[in-house]
Amino acid sequence: PQCAVWGEEVEAAMEVDGRGGQGLDGALAVRQRADRARSGFEMTTALELGGDDGEVVRLSGFRGQVVLIEFWTSWCSPCMRSLPALQDRVKQWMEEGRKVVLLTVNTLETEGEDAASPESSIQRAHRVRKAYGIEAPILLDMDDSTAREWGVAALPAVFVIDSAGRIVTRVDGHGPGAMEQLEKAVEAALAAQGMSSPGDGSQ
Repeated sequence: PQCAVWGEEVEAAMEVDGRGGQGLDGALAVRQRADRARSGFEMTTALELGGDDGEVVRLSGFRGQVVLIEFWTSWCSPCMRSLPALQDRVKQWMEEGRKVVLLTVNTLETEGEDAASPESSIQRAHRVRKAYGIEAPILLDMDDSTAREWGVAALPAVFVIDSAGRIVTRVDGHGPGAMEQLEKAVEAALAAQGMSSPGDGSQ
């Protein structure tokens, strides 16, 4: 059910070393960040990326709100199932008057020619947006640096960020139970804001 794009620590070390010269130490640091994210309550790494609409989005601008961030790539079929499903669930929370922000990050587009060019990245994002009805921001991680900083090891990877800017959970893949795990984390984050039931967000 997952599109694993980075493997074990040694494979990750080779990948990071080829891109940033960090070697095994850098790869292990990425893995450690991922492990801490799964355990909860790690402060987020800064995220600032341009979108397919030309606007720059900063995660810091959403402090005080519950945020979902999905890392995805167009050649990953679980990602293409996860994106619209997650967007639909976020819309349900919004309809209940509970504010949840969804940001999506297109990354690790390593297949095909000119995959890293700004033009192809924007065109690819537009195709996915149109094909799957994606209304959320699509942010372009064209050099994969944001994915590395966030310790993304498999796609899709979804992070739940609470109103204090902490990673409260992370779910890799879109297998059985993935959506339920995300819903539980979001509900807990909303409850911490005093929005534990529909309509609480309208106060």
